[in-house]
Amino acid sequence: MSMAELRVALDIGSKQHRVGIGTADGKILEEFEISHDRKGFDLFFSRIALYEKRLKLPVVVAMEGLGGWARPLDRMIQQHDYELLNVNNVKLARFKEIFAAPAKSDKIDTRKMLELVRMREVLPLAKAVVHRVEAIPVENEQLKRFTRRRRQLVDEKVRVVNRLQSDLQVAEAQHIRRRDCLGGRDGHRRRATCARSHQTDSSLGGEDRDDINKL
Repeated sequence: MSMAELRVALDIGSKQHRVGIGTADGKILEEFEISHDRKGFDLFFSRIALYEKRLKLPVVVAMEGLGGWARPLDRMIQQHDYELLNVNNVKLARFKEIFAAPAKSDKIDTRKMLELVRMREVLPLAKAVVHRVEAIPVENEQLKRFTRRRRQLVDEKVRVVNRLQSDLQVAEAQHIRRRDCLGGRDGHRRRATCARSHQTDSSLGGEDRDDINKL
């Protein structure tokens, strides 16, 4: 891998992301924050494009907090044909303990990430913290969406079937009681029981009675 590259560190937050842009020799070109929206994404890529055009270097983006709040920015980075590196949060914390900074801040975090990218070729600890993220083929993305949708449909079917079974059990029990009320030799007693059963059924809400009558 060529060490002549434009390096970008991206510390992911829930609403704001901290960005640091530097060169292979450790020089910090710019540091700024972006919002997690279209306006922020446009600012992010426009600033990178400015230095990319000026220095004519390939772009490497190191991102802490890949996935979750990083979406869809991580995919957009790969769509720009930039190399994307995932910075392991736990190992990054260990790296900062060993190479301690005077204070804790997002600015220091992005600078440490740029330092990690610079040292990943020579320092085993840095190499263990940073991993390249391979682009996911379009077919895999489509399959993932189809699989997720299929799981949603299966769960929905299970809920509907369980509700129908419950409604049918209630309707069957009421049908048996009414049938018993109308049959047999002790007709008067059975009709009285049937009347009481009908009063109980009438205590059901209108929506429940409608559902039972439909069955």
